[in-house]
Amino acid sequence: MEFLTVYKKLDNLCKDLLNTDRGISTYISIMEDKSSAAYFIQNWSDDYKALKHYRWVRNQLAHEDNVYEEDLCTEADIQWIIRFHKRILNHQDPLALYYKTKRKVKTPIKPVQTTIIKKKDSKSFFQKFFSIFHK
Repeated sequence: MEFLTVYKKLDNLCKDLLNTDRGISTYISIMEDKSSAAYFIQNWSDDYKALKHYRWVRNQLAHEDNVYEEDLCTEADIQWIIRFHKRILNHQDPLALYYKTKRKVKTPIKPVQTTIIKKKDSKSFFQKFFSIFHK
C-alpha cells in the first residue's frame, strides 16, 4: 500500500498545483503539449516516461484483479515518486523548469544607451599631426 499512498500524495499535489481533478494525468498531458521542451529541459523525457509508467502501475493496482504492489513496483519506484514530489515543491520539476526558461527568454532586453560624441574638428589624427610640423 505504500506505493498507492505516495502516488496519491503526488496526485493531490498535482491537482492543487494545476487546479484540476485529474492530477498526474493533467501533468502528463501538459508535458505532451510541451514536448519540444525535451530538447532543453534536462531529464524531461525520463520524467515523462516515469510518470506514465507509475500512472499505469496505479491503474493496474486500482482496477485489475490479483495484482499486487510487490509484483509491479520496488522501493526505488516509491523513492522516485517521493523525490519527484519534493522536486515539485522546490520548483525543480520539468514544468517548473520549462516555465522558468520560457520566462527568461521572454524577458525584454534593455537597450544599451549610447552617447553621441560630436567631433569638434573633422581633421584626422594624421592631418592634425602633419599640420603641427608644417606651420
